[in-house]
Amino acid sequence: MNYYFQKVITNAGKVLHRKTMTTFDENEVIIYLEADHHPYMETANQFLDVIERRIYELVRGINLSWGIAIHKDGHYAFYSSYEEARTALEIGKQQYGEGERTFFSDTRINRLLMALSQENEIANIVKDTLQPLLDYDKKRQTDLIYTFMIYNKYKGNVSQTARALNLHRQSLLHRLRNIESLTQLSLVDSDDLFLLELSVRLWMLKKFE
Repeated sequence: MNYYFQKVITNAGKVLHRKTMTTFDENEVIIYLEADHHPYMETANQFLDVIERRIYELVRGINLSWGIAIHKDGHYAFYSSYEEARTALEIGKQQYGEGERTFFSDTRINRLLMALSQENEIANIVKDTLQPLLDYDKKRQTDLIYTFMIYNKYKGNVSQTARALNLHRQSLLHRLRNIESLTQLSLVDSDDLFLLELSVRLWMLKKFE
């Protein structure tokens, strides 16, 4: 597998007229790609497009996830870039699952949430807010937290949320009332909604650590 990857990476560099440096670490491939004045996101996407097209032709069923960071200046440039790319990869897997590209520059809110999650007082607030939902989901084999995540994704639009969850409108409304009853928070109050959304996002980060 490493042989195929090395060959494809070298060829992709030639196609874009850029130098590459590659190393492997267990199931990960680490690539340093020559950059210039062009937007690095555009260059990285072009490079990865070439790689993925060829890899998916050669190997069936493989799923590639990427974490991408821009080059850093200084003595520890390669290490700093690698650490940022690795952070982006981990955040991308947590938030989107496998098979995605995540740029470190797009992870600021997630990194902020990670920093917040280390505070004991905030962790206690998250637990107090979500524990009733977690207990209910476990006891009744439901998924109220996921229901809220989809509801929040569609900005409170009940019809779109019901379609996304494949639920009847009344069934969704029943779930939403349960969420409000269990948390003692109103889904139409902006402060309550913010607290619930923040708690869920922090809980999701801790869940996948």
